[in-house]
Amino acid sequence: LVSEIKNTIFNILEALSQHGDILLENPGDILDTLAPVLATSMVSSQSGDTRFLCAKVLCDMVLFYISEVYGQTQLSGGSASSNEAASCQEIEALLGEQIRENILPNLPALLDDEDPIPLYSLKMLIAVLDFDAQLTAAVSELGLVRNFISYLSLDHPNNNVHNLRLCKIMTNARDVALGDLLACGIVEKAASVLSYTCENMVEAFMEPSLELCFAIISRVSEEGEKESLRAMAGTCMQQIMSLGKHADLGVSEMAGKCVRMLS
Repeated sequence: LVSEIKNTIFNILEALSQHGDILLENPGDILDTLAPVLATSMVSSQSGDTRFLCAKVLCDMVLFYISEVYGQTQLSGGSASSNEAASCQEIEALLGEQIRENILPNLPALLDDEDPIPLYSLKMLIAVLDFDAQLTAAVSELGLVRNFISYLSLDHPNNNVHNLRLCKIMTNARDVALGDLLACGIVEKAASVLSYTCENMVEAFMEPSLELCFAIISRVSEEGEKESLRAMAGTCMQQIMSLGKHADLGVSEMAGKCVRMLS
């Protein structure tokens, strides 16, 4: 009976997370009351299924609310009504509070959990940093940069496009010392991922892995780390040059930028 009730509750929560109209009508109840419970349960429950379902539902809700904030702020000509603007401000304030108090502190535990919980955590964190870029400092203070870079391994389950984007964001963040990035081996690992991507034509990885390499090249050039620049050029210059002829304009343009900076 308990199991049936539990399954019913999660079915309701999952359905709720997919109904934007309900989420928009009740941001206070969802973000102020339900979100903290989900955030706690996704790390404290003894059941792996419960942790996963809580992480997934919370991730879906966070992504929805972030997209709603962006949607309202990007309305052309400031055409949002005063009620819509007020709702957007309420969501933004509530969401920011939940991110700082309940989501970020739980990230280390989520990333160490069983699959696919880390995937949802990385996906949610990307959205969170898009929502508030200043949170890179808080992420860095949690010591997670080392985790992200360690995932840049060909056989690691968290080596995915979300982690590539996170590594790029943290490389661009001045809250993270370049020395710390280099000590974690970001140059070698990023170059290895890019080389594998080119050799095996992993299309989904091409642009994000190039963007990460460009971020690294830009940062080490800016801070005068010539040895790291030579290491990047020596490891994957040929692969980057080959991508300059790629049919995808985004890939070819990014490859061109990398080549110009490495030459």
